[in-house]
Amino acid sequence: MSQSKFPGLLTGLLAAVAVLLVRPLQAAELTNEALWQEAQQLEQSEKYDQAADRYRAILSSETRWKKRAKAALLAANCLDHIGRSTESIPLLDKAIAEADTLLAQNKPGIDESWTLSALYGKAVACEKTGDRAGALKAIERIRAQFFKSDEAREALAIQARLEGWSPQRLTQILAREQEAIQMAEQAAEASKQNRDQEAVDLSDRIIQQYPDTAAVYPAMRTKALSLWRLHKYHSAKVVYNDILQRVEPIAPHSQLVRTAQRRVAWLDATSLFKRLMEQRIRGDSVSDGDWQRVRDLCATVTDLTSDPHERAQVRTIAIESLYWKGDAKATIAAAEQFLKEYAGDKKYRLFKREVAAVQFMLADKLREIGQYQEALAHYRWLIQACEGSDPIDLGAELLSRLYYRIWWTLGSTGASEAERSSVEQALISTSPHSTYVQCIQVIKQQEEDRDAR
Repeated sequence: MSQSKFPGLLTGLLAAVAVLLVRPLQAAELTNEALWQEAQQLEQSEKYDQAADRYRAILSSETRWKKRAKAALLAANCLDHIGRSTESIPLLDKAIAEADTLLAQNKPGIDESWTLSALYGKAVACEKTGDRAGALKAIERIRAQFFKSDEAREALAIQARLEGWSPQRLTQILAREQEAIQMAEQAAEASKQNRDQEAVDLSDRIIQQYPDTAAVYPAMRTKALSLWRLHKYHSAKVVYNDILQRVEPIAPHSQLVRTAQRRVAWLDATSLFKRLMEQRIRGDSVSDGDWQRVRDLCATVTDLTSDPHERAQVRTIAIESLYWKGDAKATIAAAEQFLKEYAGDKKYRLFKREVAAVQFMLADKLREIGQYQEALAHYRWLIQACEGSDPIDLGAELLSRLYYRIWWTLGSTGASEAERSSVEQALISTSPHSTYVQCIQVIKQQEEDRDAR
């Protein structure tokens, strides 16, 4: 048969082969997809008990986190429809756990809506079953983690029934919540417009005047962020630690907590690194454990952030800790891996300062172990990067040091005097009063004295 007589059949076969080549469907996935369709049809037909059974069957074999969270939540909703709220609570706990697991992985594009739906469902189910403590615990987390949501306000109505509040008291509390939330929104808007001191002042008013409202959580977040941008890092850290003390026990995987953990780890890493570097410069010893602590803190930031610039910055600090520790082999390995990931044309434009710092450290350590030509290649890359169409501004001191390193390394390779002299002249034209110019003069005099002997 000719190909032209059966174009539809051939196209279908090719499409099927392409699908199989991309990713063969597992039998369990096929079964789960069929169960999904059946469960949804049963739910639409209001056959909630049967639909719940199908969703639970999916939950027992499904491996994809979203599907597991969704199956647990839908099964719980179906059981709640038919008055089986007691059975729904473990499923809601499962949905919360699945969503929290994903949040802990810090994957891009993940929101916290699954957690909110499950928590609110749990508050409702616990109220129905008389589990007052369980309901109040869910409400507390909703208000700490989802302070801007409609559910945060609706949860207060559940709390009012559980606590026996009068309608008048609930009305007063809701009005107070609204006042505080509006002020928190004003503070956030001031922060967005870089009116950071105003944002701090508004946030302080909320924290002092409305400490019992959900608005205290966004106020703390805004205050910490604005203090950070004002370079008041110690004060920002105090607020972030307060967030961790108040919110982490309630909502350990919330974005608010993760941001606070990341900022505290960042400040701890940079302050510890600065202190250790100063010790090294003074000639004091630094333990391997202290350097490892810097890298552990950097790893914490990396695990908690989805910001590519923060990742690049803390990885650079981690490499620099190896550099100052004096571990040439580890520095070279880490630097080469970093450049492999970040030095490409597209990424380089985004991370050129970090790439430049790592290039310099790599060149220095290659020079230390006698790989002079390889070191020169990285030093010269930096010179070219300073002179290109989109130059890196290394600053006069670092550029002077770079020329000095090249001059010194050329001497170790047996380069001609003319080549070394051209580098010396470049250094003098860049920074004529640099101490590196004086160092070269001293070394040249020592070389002349040695040759004279």
